[in-house]
Amino acid sequence: MTVIVVDDEKKSRETLHCFISTYCPDLEIIGEAVNVSEGIKLINEVNPNVVFLDIEMPDGTGFELLSSFHKINFQVVFVTAFDSYAVRAFRFSAADYLIKPISPKLLIEAVEKLKKTRAMEAINLKLDALLGNHKNIENLALPTAEGVYLARIDQIIHCSADNYYTTFHLVGKEPIVVSKTLKEYSDMLEEFNFYRVHQSHLVNLDHVDKYISGEGGYLIMKNGDTIDVSRRRKKPLLERMLAS
Repeated sequence: MTVIVVDDEKKSRETLHCFISTYCPDLEIIGEAVNVSEGIKLINEVNPNVVFLDIEMPDGTGFELLSSFHKINFQVVFVTAFDSYAVRAFRFSAADYLIKPISPKLLIEAVEKLKKTRAMEAINLKLDALLGNHKNIENLALPTAEGVYLARIDQIIHCSADNYYTTFHLVGKEPIVVSKTLKEYSDMLEEFNFYRVHQSHLVNLDHVDKYISGEGGYLIMKNGDTIDVSRRRKKPLLERMLAS
């Protein structure tokens, strides 16, 4: 796989070059660029398989670089100093990223993921989600066995856990199964008025029709689904519902 690095920091480029040469010998670095305009020119010239892309550069951002291409035919690993909002956008978009200073272990993991995801349609869907999410998060990229599905967060009714898998129930769609744990999505979606009502259930409170009392009780969702509520989460759930 051929690689270019687009980063304005010389030390960062040198570190990445060293780590790739040492730990990822099946990658071949064929060029470097120090800003957005050089990066665009280099990509057009050498047509790399992978671009390691910084976010903040003197003449623009990595997002602007990607937006300049009508169709992206390369994989992207974002390299950035810690920025909580950017990292959230990466997570919601299922995009690959590395935080500076770069860890060899995480670099190896990112490269292994690149090797497994070679379908350009899935890559473009992730990047489309990211370009939409980096200013205002609205979509969640769901990697499935068939590819990637972009779900509007406000269209997610509830999620259910099955060991290491999570099933998403969406408005007007068939359930979507993702090979990630419910906890990962619970952490991501909590600020969007989602609440973990049970060890196995995460619900969008905006889609709750009513609560039926009982030991723990249960919820009836607007689509007719019923969701059990655990006894210990009953009180905080009712407090959340009354406060909304």
